[in-house]
Amino acid sequence: MESKAHHILVLSDLGVATEATVKSAISLANMIQGNIELFHVKRAGDIVHKENQLSAMRSINEEKSSTKKRIQELIQPISEAYGIEIPFNFAFGNVKNEIASHIKESRPDIIVIGKKESKLLGLGSDGLTQFVMEEFKVILMIVGSENSLEPKQPLSLGVFNGNFPSFAGRLLAYTEQPLKSFKIANGDVAKEEQTDAYETVEYVFESGDQSIKNMSSYLSKSNVNLFCVDRGRTKTGQEVKTKHSDITNIVNNFNISLLISAQ
Repeated sequence: MESKAHHILVLSDLGVATEATVKSAISLANMIQGNIELFHVKRAGDIVHKENQLSAMRSINEEKSSTKKRIQELIQPISEAYGIEIPFNFAFGNVKNEIASHIKESRPDIIVIGKKESKLLGLGSDGLTQFVMEEFKVILMIVGSENSLEPKQPLSLGVFNGNFPSFAGRLLAYTEQPLKSFKIANGDVAKEEQTDAYETVEYVFESGDQSIKNMSSYLSKSNVNLFCVDRGRTKTGQEVKTKHSDITNIVNNFNISLLISAQ
């Protein structure tokens, strides 16, 4: 009996990061045998500016047509290049409400969002990614602006504090380089150690206010293109003690793509 395909939901503002975000989602889908759907929301206030009902309806209909065309222009070349169908949907209204409703309806296994420069992510500056992380207990992939994933290209994995999410284990078959583990602990900054687990190279950073920023700088030079953060459970069933503040700092400071496990 075939296992159910993993459903990957890409949330997009149709901005400049869309291509990298969709390509990264395709790369992940290829590795886990998943399917992809793209969803976009536009604020109703950005469409309707007139009180006249007839004019408002005309504006909405025109926006529906232009939005559909815009999405097709963005994803069709990517879909054809990599031979994968990417169905899409869109809505007008309150961004968080519409996305929450769609997530509840489509029940994705993984949500993919592109990161915006110097923002706590989101479609706009409204903290949508923080909202998704807190409200929905699913795997979240945040596509960074540096060294994003490319379909059928080598994957270089990094993990935070030695906690490797169980879901990410299936990605190891596609990783050509040793796994890199980045820890925060007392000791020398960027101390490199060898460990037998998953053919891992371990880097230990001294605990402090700048530890996450130092780690981010080192990661940018290490060729890691997917950094895994486990906020779930260890193999022994014990809670992983990843601080919420550490996750927030990683999201804000890392420019590479992140894979954050479900809670």
